[in-house]
Amino acid sequence: MTEVQPITDDAGYRRTQARIHSMMNVRPKDEQEAEELRLLTDELVRYAETRFEIYKDGGDGADEIEFMLDQGVMTLDELLPVVGGMQPLVDYMTRRRNLDPATIDAIVSKFDTQREWIDKPFCKPPGWQDITLENVECCDEDPCPVGIPEWRERLRAYRERTLTGISRITQDVGDSSADSRVML
Repeated sequence: MTEVQPITDDAGYRRTQARIHSMMNVRPKDEQEAEELRLLTDELVRYAETRFEIYKDGGDGADEIEFMLDQGVMTLDELLPVVGGMQPLVDYMTRRRNLDPATIDAIVSKFDTQREWIDKPFCKPPGWQDITLENVECCDEDPCPVGIPEWRERLRAYRERTLTGISRITQDVGDSSADSRVML
């Protein structure tokens, strides 16, 4: 039986994330390694549920997609064809438009997730909600990871390319009318 140490702090959380990431997309060499991956994932979720706000408020499907992108479970390039491109993804991640059932089914079948984690009502108002990490500060004494994940940088670049002037301000405060967006 494989034994996994409990995660007690953010440093342990990051070490467990790194170990899980190293085991992802690689076929387990034996049953013991497969069990280790399952136990590590369970422990990671247990710690996250007690530590991070996203788990305390229950989150929604956009939070799940954000988590999966951050953890490397999926890449933006893998996700975009499934959701129908950048604009539908932005509409979903900014909680302006939910995914249709066929798209949710496609995400569940392509990526390691469950339908009930994606198919949830939005729990935050429409808007960017720091998806691009423009206004986020470190949450503890440990140093923040260097850099912003590539998928967030790409969404930021898309946002800056498609919105200008007053349109960007109204986007930030959640105005979802079609007139509020100016395409370049």
